[in-house]
Amino acid sequence: MSGSNTNHEISLEANSLYIATSQLMGRPGIFHWSFFLTDAAGTATKHHWAQIRVGEFPKSYQTCVVNPVSTYSTNSVATFAYLKVCGFISPGGEAFAELAAKAFPEDIGFKTVRDNRFTCRTWILTILSQLKKLGYLKREETEEWFEEQVKKCSIDIEKRSEGGLQKSFVGEI
Repeated sequence: MSGSNTNHEISLEANSLYIATSQLMGRPGIFHWSFFLTDAAGTATKHHWAQIRVGEFPKSYQTCVVNPVSTYSTNSVATFAYLKVCGFISPGGEAFAELAAKAFPEDIGFKTVRDNRFTCRTWILTILSQLKKLGYLKREETEEWFEEQVKKCSIDIEKRSEGGLQKSFVGEI
């Protein structure tokens, strides 16, 4: 982070699902993807597939309440975009967490997480597919379409923010 320590608070709509992308230091055009699910009061819970502890490769499903939602996380990582997923009908926090926890099978025959090729991005796309199948996402677009839209938006924001502070973009897809 350069310039100032301004950390803009972000307002997210209640009962909504957002795809968020965060910077990965030293890796332009590649992002950490996560979901932010808001409840009826507008409280956001972050759901993501991430490292268990910094410096370790194994990854797992993780969740935490984020209050307030802001441009920079507690470890000063910028979130470039919060993209509301239109057509989402919330199954409720517990049901969403159960779906998210089971997005990837526990054992599919590979020895390492890297061999499985499971990433935060593929985890998000898997859950979007499952939400559509279960009727919680009323959309016709493919998971590939969502992937391309999120990538395009995130890359555009990343380019605009080079060399200075960036207020997160809040939009919808």
